[in-house]
Amino acid sequence: MTHFKVFFDADVLAAGSASQTGASFTLLHLAELGFLHAVTCRQVIDECRRNFQEKLPDALPVFEQILARTLTVYQNPKNANLNGYQTMAHPKDRPILASAVLHRADALLTFNLKHFYPDASAAIQICKPADFLHEVRKKIDSMI
Repeated sequence: MTHFKVFFDADVLAAGSASQTGASFTLLHLAELGFLHAVTCRQVIDECRRNFQEKLPDALPVFEQILARTLTVYQNPKNANLNGYQTMAHPKDRPILASAVLHRADALLTFNLKHFYPDASAAIQICKPADFLHEVRKKIDSMI
């Protein structure tokens, strides 16, 4: 099976850490099992930790387990690498899109679709976890 390289945004990591149901959790579980290559960047991890500490401290240990077992975490892109993304993402999300593209992710999973609007040159799919999970299921079905 082709392994998808999938970039997880903070909202998807939060959803998958706080609940054991839903597409976010399922995709993280598939990554833990080795069916997906789950990646993210330091900015996302810092945002998750901050949000969990403030809003859901009981979910922080689950997040830390997911982080340790599932995710490859890249450093944030340097400012020079953000120049080509001014028109492709909300200003605070440019480093996230740049990291996903620079590390050749097939998809960036987020619930904030309106924050990302890459052109074709970015060569990345922006989608919600449920939509991506549907694609994974179709891929598996085609192999059976």
